[in-house]
Amino acid sequence: AHLDTQLETPGINDNAGGVAVVLEIARLVAECDPVRKLRFGFWTSEEWARPWGSLQYVAGLSETELASVSAYINVDQIGSPNYALFVFDGDGSDFWIEGPPGSAEIERWFVADLLVHTHPTVPTWGLVSDHASFFMNGLAYGGIYTGGDMSGLGFDLKTEEEAAIFGGTAGERYDPCQHEACDTIENMDLDIAEVVAKSYARSAQFFGIDGHSVPPIP
Repeated sequence: AHLDTQLETPGINDNAGGVAVVLEIARLVAECDPVRKLRFGFWTSEEWARPWGSLQYVAGLSETELASVSAYINVDQIGSPNYALFVFDGDGSDFWIEGPPGSAEIERWFVADLLVHTHPTVPTWGLVSDHASFFMNGLAYGGIYTGGDMSGLGFDLKTEEEAAIFGGTAGERYDPCQHEACDTIENMDLDIAEVVAKSYARSAQFFGIDGHSVPPIP
């Protein structure tokens, strides 16, 4: 999760909420004996250098360290008030850009986990957050996103189809306070943030603590 914000905003949804989730999962994992090692990252300069902190981290890994990374899970904007429940398109079936090996399995896990808990999802794609650093270096990635401008091109208006699935208002921004002074705790949808946080915690249990993998589709 990235720590920084734009200068004019307190940055609660973008991205203090994500940081809080990563910290809480780290606290819980500290009491466990995971099969896979979990490393918790807190990045600088996601907002300013797209995304310099995580890019420097990946660039500093040796070939052996890179090969040991099973997956990267990104946590960014988890409580957008006009939300949709997006899951990153790891297999390229919706946005035609397939993620590195393992990304499809991560996508399927998050879609299935949220659906089991009665929450439908829609796919998304974009490289304007820290997952881009891992994607560009051939590492599996995934995660949930509740909406904002992930493209960097201003594509952040809720569609009619998304409003029919999730409620909210079509034609308006998922998070009208993104990068604005109004991004306070009152801006966040805490109910959907809880849904996302619990799914992330279950992913840490599944992939890290229990050491499971999602089998690829034949």
